[in-house]
Amino acid sequence: MCQNIVGTEKHVKTIRAMNNVRDHLQTNKSFITITSGSYGEGLQMQGSDLDIMVVRKFTEVCKDINFHLNPRRTYFTMDTEDTQLGFTKLRLIHSHDQRILEDCEKIGNGSYFSNSLVKQRLSTEYYRTVHGPCLSDKHGMLDVAFCVRSKSWITTAKQWVVSCNTSTYKQYYTYISILLLAIRHDAVSGWLLLASYFYGTKQYNTALEILQYSLSKCTPEKMYRKKKLSRVHHELLNLEIVRKMSIIHMLKLMVIDIVSFTEISKLIPHELQMELEIVAPFGEPYNVPPVVCAHFLFFLCHYHLNNVEQYRNSLQDLQLTIQENYFIDDVILESVSYNILGISFQLVGDLELARQAYIKSTYFDPNDKYNSAFMRLTRIG
Repeated sequence: MCQNIVGTEKHVKTIRAMNNVRDHLQTNKSFITITSGSYGEGLQMQGSDLDIMVVRKFTEVCKDINFHLNPRRTYFTMDTEDTQLGFTKLRLIHSHDQRILEDCEKIGNGSYFSNSLVKQRLSTEYYRTVHGPCLSDKHGMLDVAFCVRSKSWITTAKQWVVSCNTSTYKQYYTYISILLLAIRHDAVSGWLLLASYFYGTKQYNTALEILQYSLSKCTPEKMYRKKKLSRVHHELLNLEIVRKMSIIHMLKLMVIDIVSFTEISKLIPHELQMELEIVAPFGEPYNVPPVVCAHFLFFLCHYHLNNVEQYRNSLQDLQLTIQENYFIDDVILESVSYNILGISFQLVGDLELARQAYIKSTYFDPNDKYNSAFMRLTRIG
C-alpha cells in the first residue's frame, strides 16, 4: 500500500539523491539551497507542493556574543522574551550589509529581523503570494523560505544533544564516507582531511596513524602545483606500467595537492577557524601546503596527548618544512605556513617566536584584510 502511494524504497532513494545533486548545483557563494518537506525526504505524493529553504551563508544566529566577531559577517542573537513557546526574536548585533539593515525593524533600543520586511523585499512577480513564513508561486506549487542559521542549541534543547546518539552515529559515517571518496582522487590531501577530522573528534592516536601514512607519500619525486617536470618525472611517465594506468590512478600515485578547507567545512582544526572565517566571506577556501598541514596536525595531536618530546619534534619538523619551502609554491602559502607556525609557538607559550613567525607572514602577505597575522600580532602585544 505504502509503495503505491510514495513509491518503492529505491525510488525514494533516487529522489533524495536527485535533490542532493540539485541543491549542490544551486548553492552559490551567498546562499545554500535545501530541498525540504516531504519531497526533500524522497516522498513524491500527489498534490504535495515543493518546499525550498534558502539559507544565507554569511549570517549567523548566536546564543550570546562572547566570541570574536568577523566584521564581514552578520550576527543576530536570540531574544525569547515576550515570545510564544517555540519562537524567538532575532536581535541584530552586527552587519555591514545594507540589505540586512533594511530588513530590520526598530523595537525599543534594538533592531530586530523582520520576516514581513524580508518577504516584502524578496517578493517578485513570480513569488508574490505570502504563505505563512514562505513566498509561494502563483500556482501554489512551490514554497520558498528564506532562512538564517544558528550553530548553537537553545538552552531548552540541550537535553536533546545528549540523547541524539543515533544522529551523531549517522553523521560520523557520512563524513567518513565522503572523505574516503576524496582519498580515491587525491591520496595525500584526502588522507590529511581524514586525519584532521579524527583530530577534531579527539581521536588523536587514529589521526597520528593516518598522518604517518600520509607523510610517507610526500616524497620529492611527486608532482606538485607549478612544479616543472624533471627527468625523473619523464622516466616515470614513460614506464609501461604507469602508461597503462587510468588518469585517476596516475594522479593518486604521482600528484600531491594543497589541502583545502571550505566555509562549510567541519574538518578544519579549531585552531585555524579564524583563518577560515577571514577568507570565507570572499568565497575562497583556506588552503594549506600538504606537508605543513601534516606536521601541524602531528604537533596538535601530540600536544593534546601531552607527549612533550614528540610535539617538540613535530614543531621542529614544521619549522624546517617552512624554511626549506617543501611543497610550498607561492608567497601566499608561505604566509599561511608562517601563520600556522606562529599559532603553534603561541600554543606552547613561546610568544617571542610566535611574534617572529607572524611578522614573517606579514612580509609574504601584507594585505591585512586577508592575513590574520596582523590581528594576532596586536593580541600578543
